[in-house]
Parts: sequence; C-alpha cells; structure tokens
Amino acid sequence: VGRGDRDRVTRALAQAAGVDAIVSAVAAAHRARGVTATGWPPTRWLRRLRPDPLRRLHLDRPHTPHPPAAPVPRSSLPAVSTVARSQVDLAVRGLADTATAGLPEGQVRGARRVLQKQVEPLADRLDLAVSGTDLGMGTPPRWWRAADIVQWLVLLVALTGLGWLGVDVALAWLQLPALPSVDVGRLPLPTVLLLGGVVLGLLLALLFRLLVRVGARRRAARARARLLAAVEAVAREEVLGPLGAELDAWRRLRGAVESVRRLG
Repeated sequence: VGRGDRDRVTRALAQAAGVDAIVSAVAAAHRARGVTATGWPPTRWLRRLRPDPLRRLHLDRPHTPHPPAAPVPRSSLPAVSTVARSQVDLAVRGLADTATAGLPEGQVRGARRVLQKQVEPLADRLDLAVSGTDLGMGTPPRWWRAADIVQWLVLLVALTGLGWLGVDVALAWLQLPALPSVDVGRLPLPTVLLLGGVVLGLLLALLFRLLVRVGARRRAARARARLLAAVEAVAREEVLGPLGAELDAWRRLRGAVESVRRLG
C-alpha cells in the first residue's frame, strides 16, 4: 500500500468526519472571540449576540486527556452525507484492490469483506476522534489582554471628554460659572478628548480585527493538522491495520503451503 493510497483514504475519512466544517468553525470562533476581546467596548455586546460556532458543534470544551475507559463527549456535527460515505467506500475499495493485486480472487474477496465490516462503524469512530482532538482554542493569545486594556483606556479618555462637556452644559443650564476653558488649537479640550477617543478606539478596533484574522488562519491551519493526524490514526487502526492483518495471514498461509510442497 503506497502513500498515495493511504492519503486518499485519509482524505475521504477527513471529509466524512467533517474536518472542513470544524476548521471553518475554529477560524470563525477565533475571529468572534478576538473581536469581542479587542473591539471597541461599547459595541462588543453586538458580537456576543451571535452564537459561538464551536459551541454549536459541542466542540468548545477545554481539551483534557481522557482515560481509555472514560467516554469522550460526542459532537453535534451533521451526519455523514451520502456523497462522503460513497467516497469512503470507493477509497477503501481502491485500497483493497491495490493491496491485493496479484492475489487469488478468494483472497481479494476476503480482504474486501474485512474492510467492508470496518467501514460501517467508522462514522462513530471518526466523531470520537475529532471530539477528542485538541483544537488549540483553550488559551487566547496574550496580546488580546493588552489590546483590551488599551481599548478601555481609550474609552476612558472619551468618557472624560464627554463628562467634561456634560458638566459644562449642566453649569450653563444652572446659570453657574463655567469651568476654565482649555483649548487644543481651535477645539476645546473636552471635544478633542471625546472625538479623539472615539476615533482612536474605532481605528484600533479595525487594526486588531485584521490581526485577529491573521491569527484565525494560523489557528485553523493548526487545527486542521491535528484533526488530520487524528483521522489518519483512525485509518491506521480501523482500515490499514485489519487489511495488514489479512494480508499477513495470507502470507503465512502461502509460506506454510510452500514449505509443505518443498517437504513433499
């Protein structure tokens, strides 16, 4: 069995396991959490109204190693589609044909039967594999905390300007002496603090959003590599292992027959 055949089986199993959907959910969840953590504080509540993509798939749990006897929580991924199942069947059948090329027809049929039995429970096995994979979403990037502090400081500056203007309006309404006027160029300092804080906060939110998108792509790539490794492990255990055992049994039988012939 060549590397190309193993890769085809792994790709088919990855599609059946919903790896692409999980990777997309990882990227979307990273973007949503990043915008919530680093965005302009007065608008963050809008992001919180949207459901977390990983939470919808029940894949937002912190990763903890599970003992062999402990059940792994199931995901809420969609059921394996007919197309994905057909691709798995084709890949497994092609693997069997390649591995048994040149063997008697009886051995070819035997290998196919063994693999067909393994295909049926693969959906559950794949779901457990992806559910137990660490997607790398447990710890947010450190710079998110620093960005959050900066945003709150900028908001404090804007609120200071707003409060100053509010006090001026209240004093004027009460016909009390106004506060000392402080100007920056042609604009009063309270106005500069308010407008400057709002504009700077929004610009920082845009910059942080771009950085979050870059981080989302990296997290998604890392999650894809881990998921493919988990799927490849399932392929080795559930497909390549049984096929190898069947071929080894045939080799031992053939060796025994040849030994008997030499003795005869």
